[in-house]
Amino acid sequence: MAESSLSRSSTRQLQLSSRGTCLYANAEPSRLALNLPIPPLRRPKVDTAALANQIAQKVIADTAFWVGIIGLVGAVIGSLLTLAGNVLIHWLQDRPRRILDEGRKKLLKTMLDDNRFANRWRQLSTLSRVIGADEQTTKRLLIEVGARGSEKDDGLWGLITHHPFHETDQ
Repeated sequence: MAESSLSRSSTRQLQLSSRGTCLYANAEPSRLALNLPIPPLRRPKVDTAALANQIAQKVIADTAFWVGIIGLVGAVIGSLLTLAGNVLIHWLQDRPRRILDEGRKKLLKTMLDDNRFANRWRQLSTLSRVIGADEQTTKRLLIEVGARGSEKDDGLWGLITHHPFHETDQ
């Protein structure tokens, strides 16, 4: 690459390639060779107020977008926290009943496994009295422990393991 420098009143340097093309942005090789003045760079006139207004509008549009995204994320996180809080409150409020029911189920299972009673059938009223619950709660708990009612006597209950359905009731 051949380099040549020309000195002008503005002291500009010019780089020429082996083909003779000019690498200076605004100069032509023929103008430089003839020692003609290089015209100044022409920049389009820009209205700075309009440009500033365009930039401000773009910044406002971008800001509005991110505010919307942050608002959406905040709403999702708030909803999830509310849901988790409600589940936790329900679990904490229901815990004492679950603990009481577990104790009652253990007692029912022990009573229904007792060999002292004929064919291991027990009266619903006796079971309700012993566990301290009403008949509806006692029936729910009996079903949860795997018991069933007698087909012949409405008041008798026994474990399905001792009284399968394919056998005839008492």
